[in-house]
Amino acid sequence: MLNTFSVATFSPCVGQVFHAQFGDTVRAELALVEASPLGTDTDTRRARAPFRLMFRGPAGVVAPQAIYSLENESLGQMELFLVPISADATGVTYEAVFT
Repeated sequence: MLNTFSVATFSPCVGQVFHAQFGDTVRAELALVEASPLGTDTDTRRARAPFRLMFRGPAGVVAPQAIYSLENESLGQMELFLVPISADATGVTYEAVFT
């Protein structure tokens, strides 16, 4: 399923909540704040152009980079590799990159 995802798959979901399962007990709501292409890929051998997703999660819950189960009302359940890239008093930003 992930191999069929593109930036166009996620663009309509910007602003929507994705429920993330961090480990066995921690569940967090992540808002999709950005879905954007990465560069100007002209390699037609690729199944899709590279893109990234940026999620914003609650403050105080910083999950380490790993594969996590996420669920969204529009897209359903998926497994994404998330990397925390910044944290402040208002929340944590996570990035998922698709190549």
